[in-house]
Amino acid sequence: MSAQSHPVEARSSASTRTLVIALGGVLLVGAMLLAAFMVALNRPPAVPANGTPAATLHGYLTAWEAGDLDTAYGHFSTAVQGEMTLAEFERISNEVVRYDSRVSRRITLDDATISGDRATQLLVVDEFRPAGFGSETYTYEIRVPMVREGGAWRINIALIGVEPNIVRPLTDS
Repeated sequence: MSAQSHPVEARSSASTRTLVIALGGVLLVGAMLLAAFMVALNRPPAVPANGTPAATLHGYLTAWEAGDLDTAYGHFSTAVQGEMTLAEFERISNEVVRYDSRVSRRITLDDATISGDRATQLLVVDEFRPAGFGSETYTYEIRVPMVREGGAWRINIALIGVEPNIVRPLTDS
């Protein structure tokens, strides 16, 4: 009787060992996929190549988000700076920041159309707003006109964050 029990135990032991090895392999592959996914999620966004319209907008948006309004303002063309002073830009930017404090945005710099010293850079904005028991998501595009001045691309529209400035200051006439 004991002679018959040994082959069964040997087969059972081999089956268990095969199952453990297969399960370990599946867990190892799963852990590797999870690690690759986490690395991909934590990768910083790509920075546009220097000297491109996208790089200028990236610099502007990075400075604006950091509250460095002097640097952000420096990305505007001379025409825009002639229409809107730094003080106006700071005042309106601060109002927008207070108003939009609960809004989060993901901005994607999409394709640019370049013709000589003029370009149009496409921004795709995904906006997330809290609403009731959830949130609302809006996606829209903004075409930002750019001009090359002194060899560098400049934003040729008065932007406040990503929005064109439609608020004009009152003037004494």
